[in-house]
Amino acid sequence: MPNGGITPTVVTDRPGESGGRMVPVLMTPLAIVAVRVARTWLQSVLGLIPVALMTSTSDPTPADLFLRALLTAASWAVGPAVICLLQNSVELLAAIDVKTPWMRA
Repeated sequence: MPNGGITPTVVTDRPGESGGRMVPVLMTPLAIVAVRVARTWLQSVLGLIPVALMTSTSDPTPADLFLRALLTAASWAVGPAVICLLQNSVELLAAIDVKTPWMRA
Protein backbone atom coordinates (compact mmCIF):
# COMPACT_ATOMS: atom_id res chain seq x y z
CA MET A 1 0.00 0.00 0.00
CA PRO A 2 1.35 3.45 -0.79
CA ASN A 3 0.32 4.73 2.64
CA GLY A 4 2.52 2.30 4.56
CA GLY A 5 -0.12 -0.38 5.09
CA ILE A 6 -2.24 1.83 7.34
CA THR A 7 -5.95 1.94 6.55
CA PRO A 8 -7.17 5.51 7.00
CA THR A 9 -10.13 5.82 9.35
CA VAL A 10 -12.57 8.47 10.48
CA VAL A 11 -13.92 8.57 14.03
CA THR A 12 -17.60 9.42 14.22
CA ASP A 13 -19.70 10.20 17.28
CA ARG A 14 -23.29 9.15 17.63
CA PRO A 15 -25.66 10.49 20.25
CA GLY A 16 -26.11 8.02 23.09
CA GLU A 17 -22.86 6.10 22.44
CA SER A 18 -19.96 6.29 24.85
CA GLY A 19 -17.13 6.19 22.31
CA GLY A 20 -16.41 7.03 18.73
CA ARG A 21 -17.00 4.50 16.00
CA MET A 22 -14.17 3.76 13.58
CA VAL A 23 -15.24 3.90 9.95
CA PRO A 24 -12.62 3.04 7.30
CA VAL A 25 -12.21 5.50 4.46
CA LEU A 26 -11.43 3.75 1.20
CA MET A 27 -9.56 5.76 -1.41
CA THR A 28 -7.97 4.50 -4.58
CA PRO A 29 -4.22 5.03 -4.93
CA LEU A 30 -4.83 7.54 -7.73
CA ALA A 31 -7.18 9.54 -5.49
CA ILE A 32 -4.53 9.58 -2.76
CA VAL A 33 -1.94 10.88 -5.26
CA ALA A 34 -4.38 13.53 -6.50
CA VAL A 35 -5.06 14.74 -2.94
CA ARG A 36 -1.32 14.92 -2.19
CA VAL A 37 -0.61 16.87 -5.38
CA ALA A 38 -3.47 19.28 -4.73
CA ARG A 39 -2.32 19.83 -1.15
CA THR A 40 1.25 20.50 -2.29
CA TRP A 41 0.06 22.96 -4.93
CA LEU A 42 -2.21 24.82 -2.50
CA GLN A 43 0.48 25.02 0.20
CA SER A 44 2.94 26.32 -2.37
CA VAL A 45 0.48 28.96 -3.59
CA LEU A 46 -0.12 30.16 -0.04
CA GLY A 47 3.60 30.30 0.66
CA LEU A 48 4.45 32.10 -2.58
CA ILE A 49 1.80 34.85 -2.39
CA PRO A 50 3.99 37.08 -0.15
CA VAL A 51 6.94 36.57 -2.49
CA ALA A 52 4.81 37.52 -5.49
CA LEU A 53 3.55 40.60 -3.64
CA MET A 54 7.11 41.70 -2.87
CA THR A 55 8.25 41.28 -6.47
CA SER A 56 5.48 43.50 -7.85
CA THR A 57 6.92 46.62 -9.49
CA SER A 58 3.72 48.41 -10.46
CA ASP A 59 1.38 50.51 -8.34
CA PRO A 60 -2.15 49.23 -9.10
CA THR A 61 -5.12 49.06 -6.79
CA PRO A 62 -4.79 46.61 -3.87
CA ALA A 63 -7.35 44.19 -5.34
CA ASP A 64 -5.58 44.12 -8.70
CA LEU A 65 -2.21 43.70 -6.98
CA PHE A 66 -3.47 40.74 -4.96
CA LEU A 67 -5.06 39.09 -8.01
CA ARG A 68 -1.81 39.41 -9.96
CA ALA A 69 0.15 38.04 -7.00
CA LEU A 70 -2.29 35.13 -6.68
CA LEU A 71 -1.99 34.24 -10.37
CA THR A 72 1.80 34.54 -10.23
CA ALA A 73 1.98 32.34 -7.13
CA ALA A 74 -0.37 29.80 -8.73
CA SER A 75 1.87 29.53 -11.78
CA TRP A 76 5.03 29.26 -9.64
CA ALA A 77 3.42 26.49 -7.55
CA VAL A 78 3.07 24.17 -10.55
CA GLY A 79 6.71 23.10 -10.22
CA PRO A 80 6.46 21.68 -6.67
CA ALA A 81 3.16 20.00 -7.58
CA VAL A 82 4.76 18.27 -10.57
CA ILE A 83 7.67 17.10 -8.38
CA CYS A 84 5.12 15.73 -5.87
CA LEU A 85 3.25 13.97 -8.69
CA LEU A 86 6.45 12.34 -9.96
CA GLN A 87 7.53 11.25 -6.48
CA ASN A 88 4.12 9.76 -5.65
CA SER A 89 3.96 8.05 -9.04
CA VAL A 90 7.27 6.34 -8.32
CA GLU A 91 5.98 5.26 -4.89
CA LEU A 92 2.79 3.92 -6.49
CA LEU A 93 4.75 1.99 -9.11
CA ALA A 94 7.01 0.56 -6.40
CA ALA A 95 3.97 -0.60 -4.43
CA ILE A 96 2.52 -2.21 -7.56
CA ASP A 97 5.87 -3.90 -8.20
CA VAL A 98 5.90 -5.37 -4.69
CA LYS A 99 2.33 -6.64 -5.01
CA THR A 100 2.76 -8.10 -8.52
CA PRO A 101 6.33 -9.42 -8.93
CA TRP A 102 5.27 -11.66 -11.84
CA MET A 103 4.70 -8.56 -14.00
CA ARG A 104 8.36 -7.49 -13.93
CA ALA A 105 10.07 -7.22 -17.28
